[in-house]
Amino acid sequence: MKAFWQNLGSRQKRTVLAGGALILVILFVQLALLPFLESKGKIRRSIKANEAALKEMYLLENEYRSIKDNFDAIQSALAQRPPDFSFFSFIEKKAGEAGVRGNMKSLQPSNPAQAGSFEEIAADIKFEKVTLKQVVDFLAAAEAPGSAVVLRRISIGRSPESAEYLSAQLRLATFQRAGAIAAPSGAR
Repeated sequence: MKAFWQNLGSRQKRTVLAGGALILVILFVQLALLPFLESKGKIRRSIKANEAALKEMYLLENEYRSIKDNFDAIQSALAQRPPDFSFFSFIEKKAGEAGVRGNMKSLQPSNPAQAGSFEEIAADIKFEKVTLKQVVDFLAAAEAPGSAVVLRRISIGRSPESAEYLSAQLRLATFQRAGAIAAPSGAR
């Protein structure tokens, strides 16, 4: 090999050295630099994916806490209720307290919806010839803290019989333990 090298001219030696250097650079790029850059890109993509997953986990944790707090509040409200609680009797009682019992034209139960270990019971209520204050008073009485009764929908319009009064349609809902009896006491 030494003899071969000595037989080469200076120009040929430079060409061989340049070719060898080029081969070393190509090998370095192929075997060291490209894998390093590729793994660096993979790590960056992995970090971004993990950051996105972590953000989603934080959102899910907040949602879980909110659901757990709601669940705990529902359980607490249900524990405070008397054992003979009837949703529909409760609505009629609150309508009487608000002075709109006589204006209640219908109280229709909806099919219960399963929500975990609870059932959501809803009732559609229609009032005729009521004032806005009467509707607000009824809602304030029905949605009292600890009653676990919530307003799901409301529609208010002018009463067709008298322009100074309103017609209101509401949907109230509550929860009960699954399987508990919730038959309306006086549905109209």
